[in-house]
Parts: sequence; C-alpha cells; structure tokens
Amino acid sequence: MRFKQCLLTALAAVGVSMVQAQQHSLLQPIRNTVNKAAEHYPQLALQPDSVAQNGNLLQVYFNVRQSFTVRQLPDALVEELNEALAHMAYEAGADNIVLLAKDAATNTWKTLDYFTPVATKVRYQQQPNNDPFPDIKGAVNSNVAARLFPTPSQSAFTGGLLGKTVWLSPGHGWNVANSSASAFSTQRGTTNEVVEDFGTIETINYYLLNYLYNAGANVWSVRERDVNTNEIIVNNDAGAPQYTETGSWTDGGVPGYNGTYRVANSSATATATATFTPTITVSGYYWVSVQF
Repeated sequence: MRFKQCLLTALAAVGVSMVQAQQHSLLQPIRNTVNKAAEHYPQLALQPDSVAQNGNLLQVYFNVRQSFTVRQLPDALVEELNEALAHMAYEAGADNIVLLAKDAATNTWKTLDYFTPVATKVRYQQQPNNDPFPDIKGAVNSNVAARLFPTPSQSAFTGGLLGKTVWLSPGHGWNVANSSASAFSTQRGTTNEVVEDFGTIETINYYLLNYLYNAGANVWSVRERDVNTNEIIVNNDAGAPQYTETGSWTDGGVPGYNGTYRVANSSATATATATFTPTITVSGYYWVSVQF
C-alpha cells in the first residue's frame, strides 16, 4: 500500500514537472514575440515573467514586480500582442490565452487592455443639409416593378408571415430646426453625396416593406410610407365642408394638431359622428393616416 502511494506521488510529481517544463518552454517564445512587438515602445520595458495554465486558460503575467496605471499601455501594442500570442494557447493545449499585469491602484491582476487609453466619446454635431445635387429618377421596368412593389390592385398575399404584424422604424428623418417650427433639417448631413435620413426610408419603403407584405405580413411603419407628393391634410379646425359633426362634441382640454381637437362621449350605440372630407385634385393612391 505504501509502495502504491509512493508510486502515485512520484507520478504526480512527474506530471507537475512536465507542465512546468511545458510552460517554461513557452515563456521564451512568448518573450521573443513581445520584444519584437514592443520594440517601438522601449520606454515601457514590457516583459512577460511567468506563464501558468489554469484549466483551459493559458495566463501570461507581465512585469510581476511592477504595476501599471490606466492609459499607460498603447492600445495598438496590446491588440498586436493578443493577436500575435493567440496561437500559444493551442500549443499549450488550452482554449484561450490571457495577458495580465498588475494594477497600481488596486494591486490586482488585470488584462492588458485595462491599461489602454479610454476612447474619447465624440458628440455628434448636427450639420445642415444643403445638398446641391438634384434628384435623378431611375428608369422603371414595369415587369420588375410589379414583382417588387405590390399595388392595391393585386390580390391578397399569403405566405410564411400571414397573420403576423411587423413594425418598421427607418432611422433618422426630418427634425424641426427651430422652436417656431418655421424650418426643418435632417438629422444627418450630406456624406459622399448621400443623406442617411433619406436612404433608410427609401430602402425600407421600396424594398423591405414590400417584401414583408408579399410574404403575408401586416406591415406598419413609424415613418411616412406614402410616396405620393400630393399631401392632403384635413383638420377639424377647418370646419365645413372639410370637417362636419353630428351629435354632441366639445373641444379637448389641451391643444391639438395645429389648433384644437374634438371630444365625444362613447356609448354602446353610436351617438356622434365626425366626417373628414379631403379635396382631392390629383387622382392616385393615397395612404390615409389618422391622428387621434
């Protein structure tokens, strides 16, 4: 029994020495790689001092008798070291490699990226949209258009999204440029002759929205989806004949769209109606939206 215990102890010692030898054999190649990468930063004297394997993690400890502060290590160097030393984990039979150094503030080991400069947050400054380039309308092939852009004359669609409702939110758009609402501006300026605010809505409206519709979905967009340039707004403050009422109505307690809004009490049976009648001068298809 004692012989068996001695044998197991001896085998364990051999196993430990083999791991140490393996780690020691990796230390010099790691140092060579670090020295080559850090030759442009001689003031850092960055040096890997020890290597340890913790399960499937290969840990490399730098400058064990020294500590570092935040922003002391160049981010380009740290990124290069992580990439250049990644294969060492495979050679050690580990899944990953971690590069560590001691933090001067807490006296704890941190990954090297902890000591790199923190990127300065760039605050976006809205630029006026003074795009001088005219709109260029592309040629329309009727066969292609029929496939891409469904029209109300087409029959109801069926597909994998039948019965599903999809909401779309194309990014950016028009903002009120001043408190008096006398001017508007886009959220993004002109970059390479492209205004991002327009590209998002065009891509969504012309393509994605129609693809979803073709697949049977009920599609809604938080931005205007109608490309008809003949906009018609009917407001209750315009009065008859654009707006008429029956039953009992009163003004709401706060301002409404460009004026007032109207309120009627609800009941199980209809007691009041409101009729909005647009004056349409150009024939075509119009998307109808109601603000209430």
